Amino acid sequence: MKKLVLLALFGVFTACGTKIPEPTPEVANASKVELATLVAGKGLYTQHCGSCHPHKKVSAFSSSQWETILPKMVNKTNKKYPGSLNNDQKEQVRQYVLAFAKQPK
Repeated sequence: MKKLVLLALFGVFTACGTKIPEPTPEVANASKVELATLVAGKGLYTQHCGSCHPHKKVSAFSSSQWETILPKMVNKTNKKYPGSLNNDQKEQVRQYVLAFAKQPK
């Protein structure tokens, strides 16, 4: 019972946390990535990238930072949940976060 209550509280706090940006045709055009790829990437990001920690605000990191972060996180995900992300899915998540990455000033 205690675990159920903790899980429910975790869900509430996670849901109230970082808003995960929605792919739009404008974002797809600006990033030169198909909208379907961004939508799939968002789904994977939502499903897998919040399984061990709260979702990170994708615009909090630059493209170069994401290029360093993602391989490490994908490896951790695939170790914890073997076979979670194949190469195509890794690329979809990559394209999604890069589309919303912090832009240089």
